[in-house]
Amino acid sequence: MNLKQLITPKNDDGSIDNRYQSISNQICGLAGEQCLTKLKEFYEKTSKLESEYGAAAIHLAQKSFEVNVDEYQRKRITKALTIALKELGFKSSKVTKIINAGRFLQTYDWFEEGRCYFGLKTDMTGQDVINKLSEYFGGFGAGSLDVLSRMTMQGRKKAYRHFAKGGCRMSQNALEALQREYPINVNERRGRKPSGACINKTQSTQVVVTHESLAVMEDADGDSPITQLESAQKHIDHFFQLFASGAMEQGLAQFPPAAQVHLIDEIRTVIALLEKFVSKNKTIEVNSVN
Repeated sequence: MNLKQLITPKNDDGSIDNRYQSISNQICGLAGEQCLTKLKEFYEKTSKLESEYGAAAIHLAQKSFEVNVDEYQRKRITKALTIALKELGFKSSKVTKIINAGRFLQTYDWFEEGRCYFGLKTDMTGQDVINKLSEYFGGFGAGSLDVLSRMTMQGRKKAYRHFAKGGCRMSQNALEALQREYPINVNERRGRKPSGACINKTQSTQVVVTHESLAVMEDADGDSPITQLESAQKHIDHFFQLFASGAMEQGLAQFPPAAQVHLIDEIRTVIALLEKFVSKNKTIEVNSVN
């Protein structure tokens, strides 16, 4: 921890504003070495306490997401929890990671996660999968869990393979590098170095890629126009019947509340994509063949 850099104003990209370094040096010089040493000691002790008691804070955050509340209540509770953790002594940057870690542990889909990691032919029961995943994720701190929550399931699968092969979990730095390869949000800038290049990719594009259920069949290009038309009609009919018949509601009822919340969020993403698709194709010109 460098106190001189810590009290120096930062640029928008987080880098040190060199114009103020001399002023920061003057402040630290006037404060004296004894003051700086005490503050450094305070930082080291609080960091050690954060590490020692971080698991309890993550557990509290996780349980807050176990309670079934509406969106407005969730925002109020999360805000209050954030303030409470800061009052308890956790640093602001740490609190954000604790909240994200708790959210991830409570809302990730254990069934899909287990199927991704262990395959369909595993002899493990559902409880075996839950226990194995809980033990694995439980070995990470808030920072690493925060990174895991921001990468796709395929990225997390790579991290688990590293653990399964060598018995050692990836470090946070290694996870951050992996997250940059498999980001959930392709526009996220956190953890990336400032760059003049701008990559014009939308989050909705990534959603289509990562949700295999929405993928178009790879062999569609070889089909005749009539076959493609019939196939498209079948997809639309099946999608409509899934909701109109109540099958979707019955399917959701088989999952625990936390998993239901996750699935509803997935459906909201699909709704946004459908609205965008319909708005783009609401006016279709048809030329007469006569």
